[in-house]
Amino acid sequence: MTPYRPESTRSDGSPQPEAAYLPRYLPTVLASLSRWEETSGEQGEVIVVDNASTDATAHMAATFGVRVISQSVRSIGRVRNSAAAAAHGRRLFFTDADVALPMEAITAAAAAMDTGAVGGAIPPLYTPKRLGARLLCAYWDHYRTAHGGAQGVAQFATAFKEVGGYQDDLFMSEDVDFFARLTAHGRATAAPVAILADLRVRQARPTALIAGIQHSVSKTGLGVLAGHPHHGLAVSEFVRRRAPQTDGTHLAVLHPPFAPPQPSHPMTRTRSVLMVNPIPAKGSDLLHQLIRAMPEQHFTLVEGWWNTADQFTAYPNTTFVARVYDMNPLYRSHRLLLVPSTVEDAFPRVIIEAALHGTPSIGTDRGGIPEAIGPAGIVLPHTAGPQAWADAIRTADHALGEQARQHAASFTRPRLPDLETLGIYSATNTSST
Repeated sequence: MTPYRPESTRSDGSPQPEAAYLPRYLPTVLASLSRWEETSGEQGEVIVVDNASTDATAHMAATFGVRVISQSVRSIGRVRNSAAAAAHGRRLFFTDADVALPMEAITAAAAAMDTGAVGGAIPPLYTPKRLGARLLCAYWDHYRTAHGGAQGVAQFATAFKEVGGYQDDLFMSEDVDFFARLTAHGRATAAPVAILADLRVRQARPTALIAGIQHSVSKTGLGVLAGHPHHGLAVSEFVRRRAPQTDGTHLAVLHPPFAPPQPSHPMTRTRSVLMVNPIPAKGSDLLHQLIRAMPEQHFTLVEGWWNTADQFTAYPNTTFVARVYDMNPLYRSHRLLLVPSTVEDAFPRVIIEAALHGTPSIGTDRGGIPEAIGPAGIVLPHTAGPQAWADAIRTADHALGEQARQHAASFTRPRLPDLETLGIYSATNTSST
């Protein structure tokens, strides 16, 4: 869980966008979680809290396949509490966006809790260059040791609720206050708090290897190359082709990670077709024409960036679904996904997510849409009119569903080996991530 940290600054003293840290340090969290999942056989999740950011934090985090939630109030305690409320697991582990997490961190914290600890913490390792900063960090390290608190804090979800979570009126030291209450709770319940001092987390350092995520071909998406990262990771081959060559930056494609669907009860697949985010940029003008031209066809529309339900209320053959965060039942119950975007989408996640549930897509040839659909769907020219789309919907082969599932399965492979091949991630040296 990576909340906003107002003390993160650039060398000139101005705030450092969290999006600059995510490509460097979020992979260390994913690697640590992956190590724990491999050794424990359990499943975990990573939640990133977008705390009223004005950069690409939310979009960039989503490209890593993590769950992103929003908290508009600038309060570090409220941010952490929001993440805890959204979490489903019985253990909670908090860290910050500007922290490199040791590979063994989550495994060690979970092991401590499994052997009787109510929670635990990993002291931070500060490595500033200036003498004054080193002295200040040494004092802060001593204070944390004496009073509790750390960059990586873990505890059982029940204990988190029992101590009341984080105070949301503290601008800083919220972790010290929380850890003191967690320690007191541990004493009262005869459950110790484990200090994992040999797994010190690292704060962000300008000497770290930097990888910039090119999540789109927009000015923001390609703008990460202006900072001359060591690696530029494009989310699709389409984005890589559009990325400008930058001296000292190695460009490569790293498709977003996807999780295979969890086993579920079979659902009856209807004849309805599905579209997510029915707005003009995503092809709603064509959608209106299709709905009118195919009165016998039912359309399910899912709210995306904003609510456009009032634009479709007059149609008897449409159902508008308010924004949902579990799309799986919708994917499993529809026969086709429509992606008539008029803009150059980088690599629409919705195509792969639907395909993993056996729902193929019909999309335009814009941006990375053909790359995501691959050979297991229908790609139409962006100039195609409603008649061509209607014909494609009516004649779509049922065999496309299984083909789409097989195509999408290739995107569920672990991404850490890809990062290791590129030299970004080392299984024996997490600080190089």
